[in-house]
Amino acid sequence: MGSEVFMVQAPLTNSGTIIYGRNSFSFCCKEICHFSANENGTTKFQNVEISSTGPTFAYILNGTCGSNEKNVSISTIFADNKPEKGLSALDLTKLVLERAENADSAVDVVTKLIDEYNEEVAADVSPKYSFFICDMNTAYVLDIFGKVWAAEKITEAFRAFSNGFGVTTKIDKKSENLEDKLKDMGLYDGSGDLNFSQAVSMTASESKWPCDEPTSGFSAQQMFEVLRSSEADKIASSFVGVLKESISVHWFTGTENPRESVFKPFIFTSNVRISPLTTIKSDEDEPLLRKLHANRKWDQVGDLLKSLEKSCVDEVDGFADNVPTPELDELLKDCVEAEVKFYR
Repeated sequence: MGSEVFMVQAPLTNSGTIIYGRNSFSFCCKEICHFSANENGTTKFQNVEISSTGPTFAYILNGTCGSNEKNVSISTIFADNKPEKGLSALDLTKLVLERAENADSAVDVVTKLIDEYNEEVAADVSPKYSFFICDMNTAYVLDIFGKVWAAEKITEAFRAFSNGFGVTTKIDKKSENLEDKLKDMGLYDGSGDLNFSQAVSMTASESKWPCDEPTSGFSAQQMFEVLRSSEADKIASSFVGVLKESISVHWFTGTENPRESVFKPFIFTSNVRISPLTTIKSDEDEPLLRKLHANRKWDQVGDLLKSLEKSCVDEVDGFADNVPTPELDELLKDCVEAEVKFYR
């Protein structure tokens, strides 16, 4: 399971905004699902049952990528060796979105759950997870190898990751006694600065910016084009998050190939509803949005859909600094249903 993640933050974005984009290569990213806040949270997963921590936050999820109502966003960069007993990358993504109120607490949620519920196994079959985590002020890359982990706080104005580990020698948070644990595993001899990715034999996921590097005033529309400039052969879905103090906007394609897809906005409101066209019915294998999109005639409808996307961006830019109104409750639903009319 892998993805590309691109992040831009102040001073290159306006008003201290963090903008990040993600192209997913994973089959599990077919659906866009919204989960309401509840009193207990998820406790039963495929391989393990965990304890509840009480009330949870509302969140929106597209596979192993999502955001919650507290402006916390998480995306899997890389995942391998799903545990026979323990929490998968998807499980951890859901739990972060349910429980974390900021990026720092998200790192704590993941690492405490790994420590408590995942088992010690041989190094060659240890689960390997890399996550990008952010809120509107702070961003981390978090790498996990079995039950040891390291996190780097991202301070650069922009950064790109692709399908590997992201933490090398700059380590801002880490497992207790990380160096000693790696020595005991025969992965680190104690000489020189610890390079976490290198120690656990993972390729560093640092990636070059795929097009022109960001400059001042970087926008969501520019991030759309970054994702569309990817050279990856198979992109299952794409996402752009614009996280800021006022109203954050979350943009989803919900379909393959961002060059022939449109980004549609979602904003958290108290009565939000999303389209049933983005979720999988019990007797189906993919959402209707994706089925209809697969039959698109892009040469005939592409320009019209790009115009629809641009109009939507302009409209959202016009109201995103105001208090949410009832008209925003079905924003994503309305955009999805407008889009599919071009495919029928």
